[in-house]
Amino acid sequence: MLNTADDELAYTRLVAGSLAGTVSVFGTYPLDLMRARIAFEYQQQPRRLPHAIAHTFKEYGGIRGLYKGFIPTVMGIVPYAGVSFFTYDTLKATILKWQQDRGEVSTLCPFLRPEVISPA
Repeated sequence: MLNTADDELAYTRLVAGSLAGTVSVFGTYPLDLMRARIAFEYQQQPRRLPHAIAHTFKEYGGIRGLYKGFIPTVMGIVPYAGVSFFTYDTLKATILKWQQDRGEVSTLCPFLRPEVISPA
């Protein structure tokens, strides 16, 4: 399936982006869930974060309650983050290679241009 080093690199970018998205969601999902619950339940009964966490622990089964709905979220983030990282990294590499082939200095980061870095 992967015939060239470029194909393998592209596949790696896609997988790495998907994994990065999954790890980030794993770390932030409980806080996002609490934010949504506080916003939704605030009209009925004002709560703060410690109260929302305690309520979730009691009502939804401890730590598992903090990750209720995690699987559908991950199913959405895997293709999103994978394609996002893949697109960014591929376009960046393509533009840098194109500029290098033409002998141009990178305009992606103007502060790294030789005339800016070198002392006068």
